[in-house]
Amino acid sequence: MANYQLETVFNSTYPVDCYILQGRLESEGVDCFIFDDEIVSVNPFKSVAVGGVKLKVPSNQTKKAKLILEKLENNLLFDEAGDYHTNEALKKAFEKQNIVLKFHYLVLNNPSLLNDTLKQNEILKPELFSNKEVLEIVGSIGEYLKNSKLKFKFTWKQFFYELFDFEREFFKYLRVKPNSFHLEKDILNKFSNNRESKNKHSIICPNCKSDNVKFGYAIDYKYDIAYLILSLLFMAPFLPFRKKNHCFECGHNFR
Repeated sequence: MANYQLETVFNSTYPVDCYILQGRLESEGVDCFIFDDEIVSVNPFKSVAVGGVKLKVPSNQTKKAKLILEKLENNLLFDEAGDYHTNEALKKAFEKQNIVLKFHYLVLNNPSLLNDTLKQNEILKPELFSNKEVLEIVGSIGEYLKNSKLKFKFTWKQFFYELFDFEREFFKYLRVKPNSFHLEKDILNKFSNNRESKNKHSIICPNCKSDNVKFGYAIDYKYDIAYLILSLLFMAPFLPFRKKNHCFECGHNFR
């Protein structure tokens, strides 16, 4: 095996910066080594003296590492298909997650969708999900439905077995469903509640057309003549009472 020298591709005053980039580079198959992080962690004031925390890679991987770091600096990610902006990647991931949750929500109301390939392709858009991803999503939802039917069972045989075996754990029988099921259930419940709430009380901002709107005490223009008169009558500042719809996207208040 050839020996390669280590070259510094990044340095920082804070060790955490190197840890984050180390994870990114290693996910791309680049070997990473961090130097002087212990010294800086123990005594941060020595960071400048030692040249900061250094992220090093083998010399034969320097070119690839610098390319990845350069793209990260420009908020770009890349794969076999080419470059794309991190905002686009996050937006796409968010869109895909919402579609999966929507599909899961629909399956809970109509389990036959798990066997309806046409409906699956209609909901899980082919331009966003590969055939492999669709199979994984369908399999995951099928596993969820299977776990949802699990119920607590404890036979007399198990009772006597646990009664005379003190090293075993009785409470495992109460944990019928895996933790992943309960986490997924909480996410689905929140998605379902938001979906139903939007369908019932959907308010659109006239300024930016966003539905991220909530009714409450207005942030601006709380006080008017009526407020001033009431404050004088009670000889004390009156509680603000004017309510409006507030858009959290553009900050617009409206009735």
